[in-house]
Amino acid sequence: MAVTLKKFDSLGGYSVSNEVVITEEKDLQNVNTLQIKNNNFSDITKTNYILKGIGSQILELDNTAGKIILPSETINFITIHIVGLKADASAVYSTKLETTVTCDNTGNVSTLTSFITVIRDDVPDTETWTILPYDSGSVGEYSVIANVSGTTDSVKWVAAVEVLQSLWA
Repeated sequence: MAVTLKKFDSLGGYSVSNEVVITEEKDLQNVNTLQIKNNNFSDITKTNYILKGIGSQILELDNTAGKIILPSETINFITIHIVGLKADASAVYSTKLETTVTCDNTGNVSTLTSFITVIRDDVPDTETWTILPYDSGSVGEYSVIANVSGTTDSVKWVAAVEVLQSLWA
């Protein structure tokens, strides 16, 4: 029996568990991760993440040591905008990190190339703040690691991450 399909439509937007996800103005909001795929290239995706951390640590997706998961046999072009800030805003460190990372068939993650652009460095001369790629975690995991030395003040890190990923094998 034939069925007439209607367009997916909702007055007032869409929600998940009473949290608005798509507004009436067609804005996407309240999502943890955004992944874009192209129908013509089913083996390629672009995913955006937010990472954060405090002081010297590996930046995480959440409070459960969550890192970006890279599928096996992929090459990944990762762009990260990172800012570190003291609570009183007396010091700021901002960088852009561009890396090319592979994940082999065993889940081993390797950084092929890495380029760091320091956008702003207002860290006192007595302190050192750095951000480096972190590819030596568990199988298929990737993040960045912050290192703060020369201060006991708290430094909050926030990172906007874009991963363009393609199957390699």
